[in-house]
Amino acid sequence: MAYLMVLVKLHDDPEAIRHADIVLRGQPSTAYALLCRGQAQEALLRLDEALADFQAVADNSANTQSDRSFAYNAVANLALRLGKHEVALVALSELSATSQDFSVYFRQGLAWEALGRLSEAITAREMELLPAPEGEAITSITPLRAISIGYSTFWTCSRN
Repeated sequence: MAYLMVLVKLHDDPEAIRHADIVLRGQPSTAYALLCRGQAQEALLRLDEALADFQAVADNSANTQSDRSFAYNAVANLALRLGKHEVALVALSELSATSQDFSVYFRQGLAWEALGRLSEAITAREMELLPAPEGEAITSITPLRAISIGYSTFWTCSRN
């Protein structure tokens, strides 16, 4: 498994996929191998295959919460890229149950907007702007966060 991590870190994606396939032949539901293969598939723009690998990890309740959260994030991102907005919303719904991170709501807003469901998109964007729950610190403000605030301001103004 350590060799698989090295291959992923070195961006030797074809070899990482080959090695993950070997691991998965013996242990078909190994989360680590599926996540590594999914990352390599995504790097090679094999997005549907990557989505399937990440979905397999996310859907397996025997996997750790950390692995499942990583996988749900990857599923949401890939589904949005592929225009599979309903798939993204399912993954984001799972994430919102355990994370109050603004990026979950931001991506929900994108998915709802793409589906033409503007009231749900507005609600998601409003959730994105709520302060962190008491006792939790906001750990970083990224350019994406700044853009999302500007975009959410547009939503607020456009509703009036």
